[in-house]
Order: sequence, then C-alpha cells, then structure tokens
Amino acid sequence: MIFVTGDTHGMQDIIKIKQACENNILSEHDYIIIAGDFGGIWDKSTFFQNLSFYSRLKCTILFVDGNHENFDELNNFPVETWKGGKVHRITMNLIHLIRGEIYDIDGISILAIGGAESTDKIYRVPRISWWEEESISEADIASALSNLKIRKNNVDYIITHTCAEKHINKCMRERRPDHYSQNSEKMLNTINLICNYKKWFFGHWHLDMDVSDKVRAIYNDIIRI
Repeated sequence: MIFVTGDTHGMQDIIKIKQACENNILSEHDYIIIAGDFGGIWDKSTFFQNLSFYSRLKCTILFVDGNHENFDELNNFPVETWKGGKVHRITMNLIHLIRGEIYDIDGISILAIGGAESTDKIYRVPRISWWEEESISEADIASALSNLKIRKNNVDYIITHTCAEKHINKCMRERRPDHYSQNSEKMLNTINLICNYKKWFFGHWHLDMDVSDKVRAIYNDIIRI
C-alpha cells in the first residue's frame, strides 16, 4: 500500500503518521509519502531523537523536501538509485525523493518535486533557519522534463510541496493572503501544462481539499493511492 500525507514539521505534526500506522497493518512492503516540510533533519541536537521514531516503523517513509528543511544536512546524505530514481537514503526505511525524479513503486509511477518559498524568511537566519535552496530551480524543472520525456510525459501521480500557479487562487480563498504566487509555483506551471497524470498531491498550504478533480491539497489527511 502507498499512502500520501502532508507536512510533518519534524515532530510537530507527527500524530497523523502515528495514527496511520496504528489504524493500518503496515509492513516493510508499504509506504507513506510526506508532501514536503518533513523537518526531521533540522538540528543535530534533535536529529537522532526524530529519526528514532521512524526507525521503529515497519513501513518505509518517503518525503519530498519543503521550504522548511535544513538543506546543508539533507544534501550531505549519499545519493543512490532507488526504484528508478535518485534518492538520499537517510536510514533503511527513511528516504528523501530528489526533485525531478520519477519512481516506479509496485507498478505506480510517481514524479517528485519538492521546494517552495518561505513567506517568513525575513525572520529567519540564512544557513541557520533558512536556505536559498528551498525554491524550485530551473535545473529542477529541466530534470523533471527530461525524465518525463522518456515516459512521453505520462506519470500516474505527482507529489510536490507547493502547487502550480494555476491552482493558487483557490488555495488563497482558504488561507491568509500572505500565501501568494511566487517563483516555485510558476515553475510548476510548466509541469502542469505538459504532464499527463491521474492525481497531483501537494502540501505547504496546510489544507485538506480538492482543488480540482485531479489536484488535491493535503495536510492532516492520509490518503491511500
């Protein structure tokens, strides 16, 4: 089984993962995908405490990066190939899905693109609590387009942290106005225009709602795909 959920912010919003594991009989063959702002690799003083929780789970936890990640620490992990795409393997059952990569998991293809801009970055400290790498770059999109071309622009699912600019207005009706269209959302418009997909899940906005029949904002919900 493959489940998708929203931001966990380290241990702050971890209760949904606990509930998913308690309510479902999950094995080493099952997966939970976190749609960005994983936040478990943030501070060395809490790193092992955070990861000890995941090490006790039988299932595999996958995550795209969000805007609240320590990219210096995250990018220090070795890159390997897993399920057809590049990943950072944190532990045996905790894996970071690298931007622009496509993974084939039990016959299901998933395009992963993390990243977004922090609306509170003016209050954060560069390379201490904010990293420029949080934004989706042209290189990230180029990688995604290259991988999509091989598959004739078809995937089953897209997992991102934020949404494409096309869908931002509906999110803004539900959220405060400081969530406005920024670079990362514009970058994702390109993917939305050329990619054929069954469903697109994104976090970031702290919403659980259908933006369209194919696009879903996710935060506390746990959805099986």
